[in-house]
Amino acid sequence: MKATTSSRPFRRKSSKRGKRFPLAQSSSRRHNPAPPAMAPVRRARGPGRAGEMRLLRATIVFAIALFIAGIPLLYHRYHLTTHKRFREVSAGRVYRSGQMTADGLAAAIREHGIRTVIDVQNEFDDPDLRAAFLNPGTRKESAICRQLGVQFINLDPDLVSRKERNPRPKVIEPFLAIMDDPANYPVLIHCKAGLHRTGVLVAVYRMEYEGWSPSAAMQEMKDHGFGNSACTSANDYVQQYVLRYQPRAR
Repeated sequence: MKATTSSRPFRRKSSKRGKRFPLAQSSSRRHNPAPPAMAPVRRARGPGRAGEMRLLRATIVFAIALFIAGIPLLYHRYHLTTHKRFREVSAGRVYRSGQMTADGLAAAIREHGIRTVIDVQNEFDDPDLRAAFLNPGTRKESAICRQLGVQFINLDPDLVSRKERNPRPKVIEPFLAIMDDPANYPVLIHCKAGLHRTGVLVAVYRMEYEGWSPSAAMQEMKDHGFGNSACTSANDYVQQYVLRYQPRAR
């Protein structure tokens, strides 16, 4: 019996097989898809080079403006500390001031040829002067005057009790004795601030030697910082040194 043959042509089985994946891996890929790609992290951008330059320029401009504005203030402070309201009362004869530095006093003595310094601070009979604006050391005022060949005198501007009948303070007599002597000129009169005690003694000088009226002397006191509210008849210094002052007969 002959073997029957199929009419279908013989097909060789392909040696290639479909690639199979493990069940777990396949399931994982179906349910846990790969995460999307992360966008690159960008750093926060600062002001940048241009911004930094603008900030630097603004800082420099501000520093320059501050420096320029501070120059007048610094100069005012230097002038006040060094010369302390130094002013001319009578050209070549009488000057007034507050307590200057040692350098300021020495400069005033040399520049104006001052021969007598009258200190009218009753709290210090020989004050310690700051050496200079930038030097906090001190020097005795009498020592500076002695070194420069200048006479140093301390006077105490006293007040008369309202109960007494004494017409004027005791200090006026020695003050007039100093101012009567031509050898003492030029004279510098000063207290601590150069306003009140100096002001009333300069007023005495004006009325005694230059014939000023009390009202004119009071106006000068106001102009030089005595103060409008303080320069009145209610003030004992004004009352005793100015309003009640009687110049000597000439």
